[in-house]
Amino acid sequence: MFRFASLLEGWTFKGRQRRFERYLQKEYSWIFENFDACIVPKMRYRRVLDYVEATVAVGDLLFGFVRGHGDFHVNVAPSHSPNDWLEFGQAIDLARDGELTRKPPIQMSDFQRMFEANFERLKIYFSKEEYDRSKRWRNLPINLPKHPN
Repeated sequence: MFRFASLLEGWTFKGRQRRFERYLQKEYSWIFENFDACIVPKMRYRRVLDYVEATVAVGDLLFGFVRGHGDFHVNVAPSHSPNDWLEFGQAIDLARDGELTRKPPIQMSDFQRMFEANFERLKIYFSKEEYDRSKRWRNLPINLPKHPN
């Protein structure tokens, strides 16, 4: 029974999760070495198809790496609001005082360059003081009626 269980570990939640976390530590070693990143332990979640996700903390920012079904992308959230994820490219646009656009997601081959170029902006944008204000702005309805005054 033990031998059979070890063969199936790669297909279990823990096996897939460990394998993905090791992949991130190897392929994105620069983020762990240069920015003191660490992987946040993940509670078991319901998998869909072959998707796997891992959260990497870098200071007060959380980066959610998601891979599966031919897709691989990164989302960003502040540690003080860990369920308010934004797609990495959209977060950069907002941190640059741009508008939320519907551009295609940033390619993972550009992730390091975009991360290093925008990390300071992201830290400021997602800071507790700035983010509370911008979050309220993002949640306003798009078509507000004109104020009569």
